Amino acid sequence: MPDTINASLRYPEGFLVSLSGTFGNQRGGSGPMRIMGTEGTLVMGSSLRFIPEIVYESNQWVVESWPEALQDAYYSDPKNRHYQT
Repeated sequence: MPDTINASLRYPEGFLVSLSGTFGNQRGGSGPMRIMGTEGTLVMGSSLRFIPEIVYESNQWVVESWPEALQDAYYSDPKNRHYQT
């Protein structure tokens, strides 16, 4: 099974939607069947359990994974400075 999906959806009404997704969230892992989403993970085994997702208010956790030169270029743009802590 692929880990990610990227699709372009063209609707008859004339608009285009870009869809990107991954089959993981903060919980990930294996074991019982799981439905993972942006709000949390629903674990279905001998019982049904919901584990909330920790929501990040900024994208700094993503930007920190970029090479330093790309981070500097990103934060040099005034519209992105509010993300930097």
